[in-house]
Amino acid sequence: MMMVPYEMPDYEKILKNNELLEIKILKDFIESDHVYSEVEQFDSIINYTIINNQPGQAYAYLYSSFFQSPGSYKSSYDMARFLSMLQNSPEDPLDYFLRAYLLSNKDAKIYDSMQTYILENNRQEDFNEINLRYGKP
Repeated sequence: MMMVPYEMPDYEKILKNNELLEIKILKDFIESDHVYSEVEQFDSIINYTIINNQPGQAYAYLYSSFFQSPGSYKSSYDMARFLSMLQNSPEDPLDYFLRAYLLSNKDAKIYDSMQTYILENNRQEDFNEINLRYGKP
């Protein structure tokens, strides 16, 4: 006897009426035989929101990822790359680039991305200070 009554959901009904399956890219992703890692799944969702001009949704997902894993360099790096694509970013991408760089133990790829962002945005003084304070990879 169950202490808490539980009825199995009708998955066929759920899938049949799921509006997400009307979106071809998501349907293909869900119905694929490939087993995607959590990182691949998350990256696909972020790419989908960016491609479909939903920057607010992408920002919300990325911020929640950062909030859940503040010690992960990947969540900081993902946020930095996303924010650097926006015209009027709600936050400074450089903060996230620097956090990702330091958390990754000074990964050269992150350093190069940070350098590109800084040079494209005429922030050479910031770059000089970062190199002086934290050093190159």
